[in-house]
Amino acid sequence: MASNHKLLVTSIDQVKSLASSATLDLNSHQCKYLSHGVQVTTKPFLREDFRTKIAEYSKYDTPRYSRLSKALVHLYSVVKRAENLMQRCCASKPGLTWQQRALTLFAMEDDVWDIIIHVRWWASILSMLVDVGGPSSKPSILERVREANQAFQPSLKDELQDAAKEDKQTLLNKVNTEMKDGDFGKKKFRNPDYLLLLQVKALLIGKDEDPTSQLNDFRHDGRYSLVGQGSFGVVHRVKWCGYGCVLKQYDGADDIEVKSMKRFHHPHIVRFFRHWRDEKCSKYKSHLLMERMEMDLEEHIKSALTKQKKLGKSEPFSDPVAIHIMLQVINAIWHMQSKGIVHRDLKPKNVLVRLSGKNVADELATEGYVEVKLGDFGIAKEDMETSHEGALTRNTGTTLYRAPELSSLDYIKVGVTKLPHQLDIWSFGIMCSQILTGKQPFEDAPLARYEGCPLPSDLKGYVDKNGRPSLPDHCPDYLRFCIQNCWELKPENRPKASDLWRMLRVAQLRSLGLIDQNYDFFSFTDLSNNFVELNPLRPRQNQGQNGQPSNKQALQRRNFRKSKSKGP
Repeated sequence: MASNHKLLVTSIDQVKSLASSATLDLNSHQCKYLSHGVQVTTKPFLREDFRTKIAEYSKYDTPRYSRLSKALVHLYSVVKRAENLMQRCCASKPGLTWQQRALTLFAMEDDVWDIIIHVRWWASILSMLVDVGGPSSKPSILERVREANQAFQPSLKDELQDAAKEDKQTLLNKVNTEMKDGDFGKKKFRNPDYLLLLQVKALLIGKDEDPTSQLNDFRHDGRYSLVGQGSFGVVHRVKWCGYGCVLKQYDGADDIEVKSMKRFHHPHIVRFFRHWRDEKCSKYKSHLLMERMEMDLEEHIKSALTKQKKLGKSEPFSDPVAIHIMLQVINAIWHMQSKGIVHRDLKPKNVLVRLSGKNVADELATEGYVEVKLGDFGIAKEDMETSHEGALTRNTGTTLYRAPELSSLDYIKVGVTKLPHQLDIWSFGIMCSQILTGKQPFEDAPLARYEGCPLPSDLKGYVDKNGRPSLPDHCPDYLRFCIQNCWELKPENRPKASDLWRMLRVAQLRSLGLIDQNYDFFSFTDLSNNFVELNPLRPRQNQGQNGQPSNKQALQRRNFRKSKSKGP
């Protein structure tokens, strides 16, 4: 633990130093905002009395030592994220030109805010563990976790928005000056740095795309550059203006994915770089350049499961690692929905994974923690707050993960008035079962199949009769509660993305052993204004197929949920 504290202090000092560094040439206002937020929040952990406590606890291998050590490494991991982000904003970053850095950093407000939220959360948890005698000190834990879950003052977000606006204008001025006075010569349209300036400017001013044809030049990166192919098109790893990207080529006329991705600059959503159409192409006219990741979540689950089976384990991830993945995905869903967009095809293949990188502390990376981002918005719908018939499409999305209401013609006729955002909540819950078990959803269900997949009509009937994917036998009640409530047939009975984010954060604490009771943290008010809270599971002998409640038991639970309560 003492070594983690030393790493934390070093990273905090580095964040402070970078904010005033002469090499800081991008987003200086946001970096100073981030540095100030980190300094203020982590100040108690730099005091001598805290160092003394850490040194004392480190002498004994006690439960309290273990809890403090876990919280400390998570706080360090977030501060390290801040350090890495600020380092990328500095000219001393090796291997990248400032034009390449500007392509990925021209809009980093959401990254800064996400880091601030997580620093505040883990600092609060660490302070709680230091101050409170044990994990079951009810009054203190209830108060401290509730306090940590509270939203920031609006003024703090306003300050960040002001800083982001100043940085955007500064970067635009820098781009214009470089394009005018830079030493690019007559062959500037062959210079990758000049071409990147054109694209960065287009992104800064909200222009659809710069028409310069040379910006559409790319080359395949390596002999085996193909990432994937199907009816949608093809995806390759490419080099574009000297930068490693992924190129998706498809024959899309309305370019739904482009419209959606342009609106996002979130740390857990794949970044958009450029789009163009080439009408001369016989097959794939649309070209979409995006951030490169290492693999999709389905591949990662299979790989992790193979490794775990060699160790005699039956699930791909530990509960803390699985919940960390879920938190990143629901964070992206919540942000996406705040922009009025419904993904409609959430599944592990559309969640991308980065194994290597500096955004996860080495100790956590060793335990299996990874960075994930939501991608593939090919059938997303935007502006869903505008109600009109036909805004939704029947049988949209992949069958195994598709919300049951999308198979109902009556639901589709109603349109967006029937809670379209809750479609993604169902799919998220189905995906969570796969994260926990490593199995395809409904793999153990008694269903007719074609090429290994359940027939859609049989699957719908099974779901209508309360059939659900399996969860591990040892799945804790608090995590089961979060996931199974996503599987409610009626969209209005499912939790909101914000509720899931809040509950899964506490579930992460439970899985790490930082608190040892559920208290009243696992509850929410659904969209019918019914209060729903965690009800202890009945003995397994009363359950139905695949560990699911029998029809009678399920009815009892629904009736319980329907009882009105004022809630907390």
